[in-house]
Amino acid sequence: MARIVFTMLERFSSHTTAAINLARLLKEHQHEVVFLGKGQDAQKMVEREGISYLQFSMDGYFPKLLRKKLAAATLSDLATDMLRILGNNFDVLICDRFNFIPALAAHKLGKKYILLQ
Repeated sequence: MARIVFTMLERFSSHTTAAINLARLLKEHQHEVVFLGKGQDAQKMVEREGISYLQFSMDGYFPKLLRKKLAAATLSDLATDMLRILGNNFDVLICDRFNFIPALAAHKLGKKYILLQ
């Protein structure tokens, strides 16, 4: 089965809750599901459902990307850091549409990605 990674905009718990509902369904269909994020509240919500949560902050990338208008070098750095955390061992990245930077990194890695509305 597929290894599916979620990155959500954690400021809004409703975004994480919606993603957890989808993640739960994917787990029921025998997929491996992992969340990447930095928030302790989100981590508690995710782990309460028996879903893995890996600490990963993208905060350092946003100012660089805004200054450089999504510079390729910064996306390469993010892609490299995502691989360091996940290995090349994921099939699909599911992102909050307000947190789309990881999707650009997944695209750079040649991985499939989905932006949730």
